Amino acid sequence: MFMKKNICTVLSVLLAFSMCGCRKISDENSGINSPGLSGTEISDTDSTGGKISESADISVTKTGIYISEEYKLPENLDFLYGLAAVNDKIVVTGSEKVSPDYSIYLYDEKSGKPRSYSPGGEKIRHIYHGTVSNDCAYLCLQNENSVLQLLKTDFNNDLTVASEILQNYSFAVPYIMEPENNGDISLIYSGSADGRTGLYKDTYDKNTLELKNTDLITDEIPADENTLSVISDSENGYFVLTEQERMDYCLMRISSGGQTVFSEYDSPDDIGGIYAGMYKTEDNNPVMIAVDAEDNTIYHADVFDKDTGTTIDRFDFSLSGENIYMADGTENEGAEFSFTQSGMLFTMDPDTQTCLQKLNLCELTGKENAHFEVLSDSDSGMLFFSSVDEKNMKSSNSNIWITDAAGKVLSELKSDNAFSPDYAMSGNCIYMVKKLNNELIITKTDTESMSLSEIKTDLSEIQNFSPEHIEVNSDGNIIVSSPENILFLNSKGEITDNIIQGNLDNNEFISDIAATGSGYALLKWSPEGTKILYADDISSKPAELDCEIKNISSFANTIDKSNLYMVTSEGILKYSAPDTEISFIMKWADSEISEVTSDSDVFLTDCGNLVWTSFDNTFVYREADEETAGKMKDKEIITLACDETKDFINRAVAEFNRTNSGFRIEINDYSKFNQNYTDNSSFDKLNLDIASGKIPDIVIGGNSIDTVHFSRMGMFADLNEFLETDSELNKDDFFTGITDLFSADGKLYRLPLSIYLNAAICREGLPGKENSWTFDEFFSADNLFYMTSREDMVRYLITENLEEYIDFSGMACHFDDIYFSKLLTYIKENAESEEEITEKLSSETAYSEYRSRFSERLCNAELCNIEYADKLTEYSELSPFTLRGMPSVSENIYPAVSSDNFICISERSEHKDEVWKFLKLIMSEKYQDTIGENQKHIFRFSIRKDSFDKMISECSEEITADAAGKLRKAVESSNRAALSDSHITGIINEQTSLFFSDAQTIYETVNNIQNQVRTYLMEIK
Repeated sequence: MFMKKNICTVLSVLLAFSMCGCRKISDENSGINSPGLSGTEISDTDSTGGKISESADISVTKTGIYISEEYKLPENLDFLYGLAAVNDKIVVTGSEKVSPDYSIYLYDEKSGKPRSYSPGGEKIRHIYHGTVSNDCAYLCLQNENSVLQLLKTDFNNDLTVASEILQNYSFAVPYIMEPENNGDISLIYSGSADGRTGLYKDTYDKNTLELKNTDLITDEIPADENTLSVISDSENGYFVLTEQERMDYCLMRISSGGQTVFSEYDSPDDIGGIYAGMYKTEDNNPVMIAVDAEDNTIYHADVFDKDTGTTIDRFDFSLSGENIYMADGTENEGAEFSFTQSGMLFTMDPDTQTCLQKLNLCELTGKENAHFEVLSDSDSGMLFFSSVDEKNMKSSNSNIWITDAAGKVLSELKSDNAFSPDYAMSGNCIYMVKKLNNELIITKTDTESMSLSEIKTDLSEIQNFSPEHIEVNSDGNIIVSSPENILFLNSKGEITDNIIQGNLDNNEFISDIAATGSGYALLKWSPEGTKILYADDISSKPAELDCEIKNISSFANTIDKSNLYMVTSEGILKYSAPDTEISFIMKWADSEISEVTSDSDVFLTDCGNLVWTSFDNTFVYREADEETAGKMKDKEIITLACDETKDFINRAVAEFNRTNSGFRIEINDYSKFNQNYTDNSSFDKLNLDIASGKIPDIVIGGNSIDTVHFSRMGMFADLNEFLETDSELNKDDFFTGITDLFSADGKLYRLPLSIYLNAAICREGLPGKENSWTFDEFFSADNLFYMTSREDMVRYLITENLEEYIDFSGMACHFDDIYFSKLLTYIKENAESEEEITEKLSSETAYSEYRSRFSERLCNAELCNIEYADKLTEYSELSPFTLRGMPSVSENIYPAVSSDNFICISERSEHKDEVWKFLKLIMSEKYQDTIGENQKHIFRFSIRKDSFDKMISECSEEITADAAGKLRKAVESSNRAALSDSHITGIINEQTSLFFSDAQTIYETVNNIQNQVRTYLMEIK
């Protein structure tokens, strides 16, 4: 969730791509190859690979230089679905501000203030009911794992004193919670037991919450009816409201003995609305509240006779706005019932038909714009909570704001539907799409008339269509795609054609579409790389474009329908269909803009501006004037090479480029050399370039880049020389042990931007110490692993643990040790092949068994990379655990630190001082605090002690205190770096695969690995 306030116009800069060396930006322009059409049909899965490479004759015919302006969004915007631009208008779609917190409060009638408390640290997904009795609150809730729980919280010590997982709810949640005369707690729910469907009551002990008994109240509720509400009558019976079809209601009264007193269908005759709540009057007559079907600010209250079920009275009341929360089934003795709206607590008296504002809950709790729901209302106080279910919120109604270029809201349009974050632009209109039930709903926003209209399409004849992308071509035809289907609609929403990609492999899907003239294009993703498929008109099946450009992340949305615009890691390309020409309209390297990532939406306006939005950025890019462009060209270039760019690196490069007057960084992202998504050509190419002397000023990468070897050859600078003299950044800022682990001969050639742990998560009680174990202790442990592949065991126990088998300082190896032979035999006998694991996962019970592997004692350990903090919570909730290093000859080898984000400075760089400024920037709190901020969970860890502690603190709701303590201890005490070498890894993988397939003996395998690695070490010594 985010909202931008009072944002000033700022300059943002770009990551750029370049080969090695210092130079100035060139103005050279030249021609470009013209791709043809290969004739491959849409179902063809063959691929020619393809990439932008040094050999490809692809150059720039025109490159625009752009600067960026950050846009102000509407101040009441909380969650941004997307943004688009037409002419001089910006259209924003999102939801208004809401609180994402699950906070529970008890409002004390005497003090007039609420008390907040936590239900025992439980992570709550939804709360159904609550009641207060003798300083204790009882809650029926659904936790984050969708498990129903009954919790009892003592207000005096703010602790949950008992909890019981509810077992008997077969297909419904409880409708009411109520105290029995003896203080026990009962839950009423619709379910099935012993082959009977009906209304049941479970009774739980008030102290232990143990289930005491289950009673069937009535079996007269058909299985196909939806039970909406249950409240108690005045004689220990119940009023039950069900719905058989939409707005077709039945009110029943069930006596304490289970007999039906009355059962009235369709009462009253004209409810005229959607059920919202159920209550009683002072005379114990049931009252049903319904929201008017036409106007959701009008509520109908229908009062029924408690003895006959006939309608006694109806009155209406009006509430402005939406989102009313009611205390369904409240047990107060008076006539009033309570509800909340827009943070205000109201009471309604059905007898006098008056509505009274009682409390401003937002003001009392300090939660501005929160939504509150009443759980109980009694003499002891009122229990309520504020909540927003994030998933439900994203699928709730959307607002559409139309702003001018400065961000001033010109119009706010209310929509009844939420939309996928994809847009199409045509003329003055923007189109958005959503599926609701069996209808495709396309909302058309006219930015000139500031109006909203809908186009609906019946999808009842098309199975499993989930719209993800929408386009409108120059003829007004609408194209909508799902991962496997394309729908062609006319302007009225009528289906004109439907192309089904029935021959797509399981791992292929349509990742984007674009309209071009009267035709269209598809971006098809496959493990072999992305393919562009193009058709001249919508009546034709698309054929694959025969071009070398394969690193396309998405198509740019544009009003210009005569050309196809493609977003790549190097810039934005234009494909001119009539001329079959491809050209860059801009390159990130030539503009002060952060590279647009694959999860971004890119729009091209008819004014030539770029609009880019992701979940936390909104920018409009304008072509720079001559003076600004000239200043950019005059800057010296610092080259940065990496195996793959990452968001926080991009942001740091952008800030450096913006603030440094004399230098700017260009990035050469070697991932463009990968043929497909499983290819590692980027590593090989970068290693080869560095080895041949093409060393950039900065290198960022992981263990697949042979930084250890290059450091020993004197190619990288000793960072200690900078740390010892710098007044702003020094070793004391970091976990000192970690910097020592990545040093060699007392020199620090590489510094990890972020780290993770290579560890074994073990159940307490296994042989060995708390944080380490020897090979003998490892081999003596029973039932260690479950569904662990041979590939994973080799990786964790050997190839990422090379320090156990290789003395890198002396360039010697000892794979011929007896423990290595025993380890290979252990892996062969105890690990499983990928094929075996895949076959197991195909069974219906495999996933649940894997999730419960620790609690069911199917295994006692797991080898893993601990990359985010809350991974440990999964284990701590199942069983007490310890973090151990890989088994070793030594008794004290703790979890190893690893990184895929090392930064190195070239010893040959002519601008080390300027490069050090960038390293200081990216290692500052500002950027180290944000490592992994684009992830839902904290991803990777900072080596800065302050940033590490801040990340764990911010993750306090996702990780237990015990797990957090063990994680920090493991990082502090780590005494081994998870070293790896691509050449040695290749040798080990090749030889062990021969052993596992019985192609050679254990003796031959060990001997071959020892000899080949020893030869390699002698060559690079």
